[in-house]
Amino acid sequence: MSVEESKFRLSPQEDWIFGVNMRGPTLSFGPSGSELATATVACGLMICIGVLMTVSSSSDDTINGYPVKNPAAMMLLGLLTVGYAAVFLIRSLVVGVTADADGLTIRRLWRRRQVPWSSVGAVRVYETVPERWSASYGPDRVTWRMRSVASWSVGVVELVDGTSVRLPGFRAASRGDGLSLGLPTVTELKVQALHRYMACMTGRRSDLPTASTIRIEDTTSSRWDIVWYLVAAAALWLVASWAAGTLVSPVMLVVGAVFSLYQLSTRRRVG
Repeated sequence: MSVEESKFRLSPQEDWIFGVNMRGPTLSFGPSGSELATATVACGLMICIGVLMTVSSSSDDTINGYPVKNPAAMMLLGLLTVGYAAVFLIRSLVVGVTADADGLTIRRLWRRRQVPWSSVGAVRVYETVPERWSASYGPDRVTWRMRSVASWSVGVVELVDGTSVRLPGFRAASRGDGLSLGLPTVTELKVQALHRYMACMTGRRSDLPTASTIRIEDTTSSRWDIVWYLVAAAALWLVASWAAGTLVSPVMLVVGAVFSLYQLSTRRRVG
């Protein structure tokens, strides 16, 4: 361990954060606690539904108002639901960032990216403003516009080539949402720890930049999300049609398409 490494210590406040660990000279950040809790609850409900569909499948059941003609397909639909929930939960568990003497390792479900310290320009906190379309009606006009629905505090690493990379697991409600009670957000504390660690590893000293409102594009992530949701919706619809022995209402495809478009509109802004 070098002299610079020995100087780095997590503050008590940073060490208290869920998923932040210092093991020897390696600093690691796991998934956000709030995102993990949400994914766990959602996946638990989906698994319960899938198990019920699997164990209770029979020709006396109905699916989307259609009588079940192929109970085996109904069982498969339940298994697919359980599998989808399991993948969704695993996707929430495996994300994170690891920092060591060589640089950053950014982990996502399908890929792992190594970023050496020489490529890192800065680590920042951004206050993002995701939006969605909404309609409002007045006595003499109708308006259709993007409406702000939430504000997030996210961590981003800026590379020396001018690009920005979103740090998975670095997400919390922004200060504007009031949940931090005016104190630093969880994301700000994580970025603060990573910023100090980078200074110890590289010897580059600089003030931690304050949070700012910005929109970051991440089209690669958005494209994969669209493919994932549409394929899952199409698979569920096809198996449901097989179970009913006829083409059922394509509500699953519609929901998958709408949710994919929503993911595209928000992630192209949030990053």
